[in-house]
Amino acid sequence: MRALLWVGTALAVAVEVWFLVAYGCANYDRVVFPDISWHPDLETFHRSAVALLHGDSVYDTGAKLVNLNPPVWTVVFAPFGLLSPMVAYWVFGVVTTVLFVGCMVLVARELGVAKWAVIVPLLVSSPFMGTFGLGQVYAVLLTGLTGYWLATR
Repeated sequence: MRALLWVGTALAVAVEVWFLVAYGCANYDRVVFPDISWHPDLETFHRSAVALLHGDSVYDTGAKLVNLNPPVWTVVFAPFGLLSPMVAYWVFGVVTTVLFVGCMVLVARELGVAKWAVIVPLLVSSPFMGTFGLGQVYAVLLTGLTGYWLATR
C-alpha cells in the first residue's frame, strides 16, 4: 500500500510538472510577479484594510476588483493594511501556505494517510498556486471547514 502511495504521489507531481513545462502556467508566473495588480484579490483586501484604518469606505477604494466581502473580513485583514501592498501579499502568502498545509496535515492524520502524500501534490498544484497568486481567502475558509469537519468526527 505504501509503494502505491509513493507511485501515486510521484505521478501526480510528475503530471503537474509536465503540464507546467509543456504549457506554462500563469498561476506560477503570477505568484512571483512583483506588481500588486497581478494579485487582484489581495489588492482589493489590502485597499479595503487601508481604507478601514483611515476611516474611509471599505467598498469604494479604487481597487481593480470590487470588494464583495463582508465587513468582518476587512476587520480580520486590517493588520495587513499596515504593510505595503507587496509585503502584505508575501506575508499573506505565507499565512495561506501554513493554513493549507496545516489543514492537509490534520486531514491526513485523521484519515491515516501519509502527510507528504497530500502536501507535496497540493504545493505544486495549479489551484493552490492560483489561490496564492491571486491572494484569495480560501485558506481561511478551508481552515474553518477543516475545523468543523474534525469537530463533527
